Amino acid sequence: MNTLLGSAIEVQTVETLRTMRSHWDPDGDWSEYDFLRFPQSFPDVRLVRCDEPDEAPAIGIELKSWYLLSKEAEPSFRYRTTAAACAPCDLFAVVPWSLSNVLSGTPVVHSPFIEQALFVSQMRNYYWLNTRVSGNPQEKDRIEIPEDITPYPRANSIITDKPVQDSGGNFGRIGRVHSLVGDWTTQCLRISLAGIPAVD
Repeated sequence: MNTLLGSAIEVQTVETLRTMRSHWDPDGDWSEYDFLRFPQSFPDVRLVRCDEPDEAPAIGIELKSWYLLSKEAEPSFRYRTTAAACAPCDLFAVVPWSLSNVLSGTPVVHSPFIEQALFVSQMRNYYWLNTRVSGNPQEKDRIEIPEDITPYPRANSIITDKPVQDSGGNFGRIGRVHSLVGDWTTQCLRISLAGIPAVD
């Protein structure tokens, strides 16, 4: 269901930003631009010229979703996009969600985590190389970074960083970069679901 809701969040993000145009474009300076969804590309949502949607966007938003009652008790998705694929204004957003009746009902979204996508990519690599405690001391702390990558790459481009060794498949798990999302994750797990904090 997380995959389905992730797609719905992308669609709703576009619709919401369109209805909020008077807030982010009060003077009509961006009247030739509109938010569109690019589900097979990075980033997922882009502010593009209406007549040239494939040209360089003004801003992009990469969206991830996190089910609050997932067994990991932290966001478990992988974000491996290399820093060079991120434009300075691009955003990275994680939207936590739950169900209105805890285990059934309609999806309810909560306050998202929002950060510069470029910074998230850099922090992920820094964490992998300098901060994490590796379960396998034989793993080499080196990351292969794709070359000749620019922001808003084509859909079939290889834009992911890849560690030389990652026996547990944990590279890109932003939820483990506590210096980045730790406080936000803690706040999310305090959200009350049927009168009980999500962490419980």
